[in-house]
Amino acid sequence: MAVPKQRPLPLQARAQPRRPPRAARGGLTQARRFLRSSLVGTLSIVFLAGLIGVALFTEQLAPYDPLEADYASLGAPPSAAHPLGTDTLGRDVLSRVIHGARVTLLVALTSVVLGDGLGFLWGLVSGYVGGRFDAISQRLLEVFMSFPTLILAMLLLIGLGSGLQTVIIAIAVTRVPLATRVIRAVVLSIKELAYVEAAQSLGARPWRVIARHVAPQCVGPLLVIASFNLGSAVFAEAALSFLGVGVPPPTPTWGSMLGGVLADAFKPPWWLVIFPGLAITATIMAANLLGDALRDFLDPRMKQQVE
Repeated sequence: MAVPKQRPLPLQARAQPRRPPRAARGGLTQARRFLRSSLVGTLSIVFLAGLIGVALFTEQLAPYDPLEADYASLGAPPSAAHPLGTDTLGRDVLSRVIHGARVTLLVALTSVVLGDGLGFLWGLVSGYVGGRFDAISQRLLEVFMSFPTLILAMLLLIGLGSGLQTVIIAIAVTRVPLATRVIRAVVLSIKELAYVEAAQSLGARPWRVIARHVAPQCVGPLLVIASFNLGSAVFAEAALSFLGVGVPPPTPTWGSMLGGVLADAFKPPWWLVIFPGLAITATIMAANLLGDALRDFLDPRMKQQVE
C-alpha cells in the first residue's frame, strides 16, 4: 500500500524563531539609536556601568581591607604597594575608594528610585485629578522646596537619627519635589490631547486612562530627571558625609574620606584629597552628561536633527 506523500507546510506554518514582544523590540531599537546618536551618552553609560561593576565586585577588586591600619606606612605617598597611597592611619586609599563606591552608589541609586518613584506617582495623580488635591499638593511641595537640599536632609537626619537607611530616606525626600513638578507639568499637557479625551468619553476609568495613556508618555521625562537626580544624590551623600552627618563611621565613603582628612590636617597630603574628589567629580559629571544626552535624544526637535 502506497504511503501518501506529505505536502510541505506552508510558510506561515513553518517553525519560526521566536521574536521578542513588539514593545521589547521597540525599546531595543530606541536604545541602539540612542547609543549611535550620542557618543557622550554612550561613554557616560560605560563609565557608570563600570562603576556599578566595581561596586558589585568590591571584595575581589580591593587589594586590602579598607579598615586595616598599617602603622609602618602612615601617610605614605602612592607607590607600588599602595597605588593611591595611604591615609594618616595607614589605610590603603585605593581600597577605601573602591569600598566607598559601593556605599555611595547604594545610597544614590536607592534614594533616586524611592524619591523619583514617589514623585512620579504623585505627579501623575496631582496633574490628572487637579482641583483641590492638586492645589494642596503644590503648596506642600513649595514648603519642601523652600528649604535648601542639604538643610532639609540634615533636618531629616536629626529627626530620624543616624544610619545608612536614614541617609537614604533623607536624600530620597529631597528628590521628590523636582520629579513631582516635572511629571505634573507633562500630565497637564497630555490629558488635554484628543486620544485621552476620547478614552474618557468612552467611559474608561481614571486609573485605566492614567496607566495606559498618560503614564507611558511620562517615562522619558522621568529617565531624564532620574539621571540628573543621580548626580545630585551622589553630591548630597558626599556633602552629608563630609559634614559628619552622613553614613556613620567606620564605613568608608568618598565624602567621609575628604571630611576626615581635612579635619585632621590644615594642609593634608594631595593624594588624600585628589583621588576621592576625582571619584565624586567623575560620577556626578557622568550622570549629568547622561541626563543631557537623554534630554536631547527625547526632544522631538533634537530627534529630527539626529535623523
